Amino acid sequence: MGTSERVMFSVIIATRNRSLLFGKALSSVLEQRYRDFEVVIVNDLSSEEHQLRYRAAAEAPTGRVRLLSLGHTERGHGPSG
Repeated sequence: MGTSERVMFSVIIATRNRSLLFGKALSSVLEQRYRDFEVVIVNDLSSEEHQLRYRAAAEAPTGRVRLLSLGHTERGHGPSG
């Protein structure tokens, strides 16, 4: 690989109603020195309180965080969703 090529990868953080723990995980990822990555937040039917926090994180000015909210099911999708 030449020196001008960039390696990019995705960090996926799946979460459901755990916005405080999620915040710690996201901060840890964003503090890394390597910068060529994106963070994908997978929200599995969290309550509105938690969804607001996830949306705020995705709207932060880093430009590297995206939010994916899974569709409605009776009990959520679980880890493999």
